[in-house]
Amino acid sequence: MQSGVFSYWRNRLALTGLLFASALRAQAPPHAAVVVKAGKYACVFTDATGRHVVPGFEIRGDGTYVHRNNSTGTYEIIPKKSQILFRQGSLDNTLALYDDSNPKAAFIRLYNAKRTETILSCQTRK
Repeated sequence: MQSGVFSYWRNRLALTGLLFASALRAQAPPHAAVVVKAGKYACVFTDATGRHVVPGFEIRGDGTYVHRNNSTGTYEIIPKKSQILFRQGSLDNTLALYDDSNPKAAFIRLYNAKRTETILSCQTRK
C-alpha cells in the first residue's frame, strides 16, 4: 500500500510540474521585439590621447539611417542579441549592440571589424 501511495503522489507532482512548465512557456514570448529609438546619435571614442567626438548618424523608424556625411543605408535588428547590422553607406557591414536600459539615453555601440570589441559609443536622448 505504501508504494501505491508514493507512486500516486510522485505521478501527481510530475504532472503538476509539466502543467506549470507548459503554462510558463505559453505566457513568455520567444524573444521580445527590439525597437531601436529613432533620432540623432552623437558618437565618441576614447584612446590614449583622450575622448574624441566623431560624426554620428540618424536612425529613422523606417529601417534606414543617414550618416552625418550624408551617406544613407539600412539596418537590420537581430532581436536575440539586441544587435543591429548596418547595410550600405558609411556603416556598411558594421555590427552594433543596442542598449536602452538607461532611462535618459539609448546607446548604440559599434564593434570593430573582427566584432571582438566596441570601438565607438553613440547615444541619443530619450
